[in-house]
Amino acid sequence: MGKFDRYYLLSDMDGTLIGGDHKISEENAQAINYFVENGGTFAVATGRAFSNVFSFIDGISINGYCITSNGCVIYDMSKKEMVMDCLLDTADLYDLLKNIMNEHKKMCMQVYAREGLYVTTGEETLDPYLRRENFVYSCISLEEAQNLNWHKMLFHSTIEDLKIIERKIEKCIKKDKYTFSYSSDNYLE
Repeated sequence: MGKFDRYYLLSDMDGTLIGGDHKISEENAQAINYFVENGGTFAVATGRAFSNVFSFIDGISINGYCITSNGCVIYDMSKKEMVMDCLLDTADLYDLLKNIMNEHKKMCMQVYAREGLYVTTGEETLDPYLRRENFVYSCISLEEAQNLNWHKMLFHSTIEDLKIIERKIEKCIKKDKYTFSYSSDNYLE
């Protein structure tokens, strides 16, 4: 029996496990590895796409299921496979999103999909966080994104723009079908 048998520790990544230097500290890595070596189960729970978790976990033991994309994906890091995911029904979103993209030219729209992270508004409106954090993403058109398996979408803009976008969405979709929330003043997910 290990000291931490039957203990399960989940950590957020941004601002919790990952510090201001965009790295996991050596002290935290050692503590996590000690916890796991002594019977504990460790994993991360994050809004990030699972493809943008891998580069940060080098050197730490993850032996539990990770939760990514704000709960849309359960991922087994040890087997490098998705255990479960929830997909958005995007069939009725295309016209609405096309309209939003046409009216909000400075907004960045991101699609978190089973296939990866995609930006549908191009490099010129790219969310600076994606570059700063070295996220793996591809720029594609909204038309191309229609063929993907979406976990979530994220809008990056000013709070004023996001409030307008939120009202448009609320007018056009069923409230029981989608849930939107602000993860900060600049992000509507």
